[in-house]
Amino acid sequence: MIRRDTSYLTLATKRPRFLDISNYLASGFSYNRYLHALGCSVSKGVFPYEWMDNLSKLDHMIFPPYETFYSELKGCIISTEEYFEAWNTWRHLGMTTFRDYMKWYNNRDVEPFVEAVDKQIRFFASKGLDMLKDWYSVPGLTLRYLFQLLPAGVYFSLYGNESKKLHDLIKANLVGGLSVVFHRYHERGRTYLCLRPPQFGQLPLCKKVLGFDANALYLFSLMQPMPTGRIILRKCGTTFQAERMQTYGYMARQWL
Repeated sequence: MIRRDTSYLTLATKRPRFLDISNYLASGFSYNRYLHALGCSVSKGVFPYEWMDNLSKLDHMIFPPYETFYSELKGCIISTEEYFEAWNTWRHLGMTTFRDYMKWYNNRDVEPFVEAVDKQIRFFASKGLDMLKDWYSVPGLTLRYLFQLLPAGVYFSLYGNESKKLHDLIKANLVGGLSVVFHRYHERGRTYLCLRPPQFGQLPLCKKVLGFDANALYLFSLMQPMPTGRIILRKCGTTFQAERMQTYGYMARQWL
């Protein structure tokens, strides 16, 4: 079992291995867009989720009206073209109850999906990769493809046992999110600029709230020369004498 944050990359047993196709797609990519991007012969159907609130509606003998296809989750309704396409499917296939339509809709979640996965597998195969065996996500497949294209004599070195603490050090210093000097909530003229209650002394009221976005600093940093060469470690308690790490991998770091 391989986890990434709160999600699972794979659940593997002695025989089958369960994979999540979303790990092979861009973030926020919908199922319908996935089918269109790979040029599948059919697309995902539409379904009146809010209208289907009772099992007795499976025996409904009339196709639901247009307004029942409004989605509370998305906050919008399907297009008229999508509605008439679904209605024509009902009529063309000779459906007699909504149960027939739901079976058709469920099949649309499977049949074109199989076609899309097959096309995606063949795409990666053209690059010399086995999509479902070589790795569990697109970043891993991309890394493998990169290694295949490296010219002879070019290699990348990882952290060795002698410097494995550097990995934890760098990871521990990766921070992000909201940075607030005081506490998170402030309101002009009501909250105080300190966590202590006001009875412990006269504290200044918040008079103004300013928000600054420092993301633009990343662009400035990317324009600066990148550090290259061997890693030098300086430890507290040893008068910070330079300690050279990782004899090998100089070419890789110089390239990076």
